[in-house]
Amino acid sequence: MLPSPDLAPLARFLTPQQIASLQITPAEPAALPSDARQLLVHEGDMTSRLEAFHGEPLRVRALRVQPPETDPGTYAREVILETCESHRPVEYGAIVIELGAVGADLRAAITEAREPLGAILEGAGLPMASQPAAFFRADADAYLAPLLGVVPGAILHGRRNRLLIDGETTVAEIVEIVPQ
Repeated sequence: MLPSPDLAPLARFLTPQQIASLQITPAEPAALPSDARQLLVHEGDMTSRLEAFHGEPLRVRALRVQPPETDPGTYAREVILETCESHRPVEYGAIVIELGAVGADLRAAITEAREPLGAILEGAGLPMASQPAAFFRADADAYLAPLLGVVPGAILHGRRNRLLIDGETTVAEIVEIVPQ
């Protein structure tokens, strides 16, 4: 059996009871359904992957944020990424961003919480890569189901990911969950 994934970014926003209600179980990448595998099993930018898959640019709908004053040097946010035109939710994310990894000019764009982090970094021309650490299956609970536009109990898939810039600097730790 696979070990349970480290879901630390989720713990910034969800209680242990809420995390338990998701019934998260580890999954091998090859065992993910085709669409979920296409969206999650890669080392590229998630934002551009989701935009290509859904055929629309994305925007951030911030649910909750923890400003740098809460944990100096970091900015955490719980978000829904949704398509700009149809407003369809395509990802739930809990992300902890290391503000010291980016310049002051990007910090303002990040803390505005309007654009996905990947789009901000790509727009700044920063080379980035994902380092997925774990993949999992989850059941949509009463909290996530309406946010992702699915019925409670629907199967969700996700990953624990580290986003790097310049191949070595960690800029974010992320839990990403898609309704596929």
